[in-house]
Amino acid sequence: MKVKLYCKNGFALTNKNGYETWYINHKLHREDGPAIIYSKYGKKCWYLNNKEYSFEEWCKILNKSDEEKNLLKLKYGN
Repeated sequence: MKVKLYCKNGFALTNKNGYETWYINHKLHREDGPAIIYSKYGKKCWYLNNKEYSFEEWCKILNKSDEEKNLLKLKYGN
């Protein structure tokens, strides 16, 4: 398992199958993409403070613009 620090209180874990999880303060959390990515299956899960949201709910809570939402959809295939 590979650990990558990405901010003062955050880290991401990646296993050899490409499964990624993102945390802040030991809670599933990510504001610039999905907090869980199952690269083998193409599934993505959107979390803030350990609570799962749909992509649309996540965008709304973070107040993403339509342009930002479209870029995320293109990047993550949502």
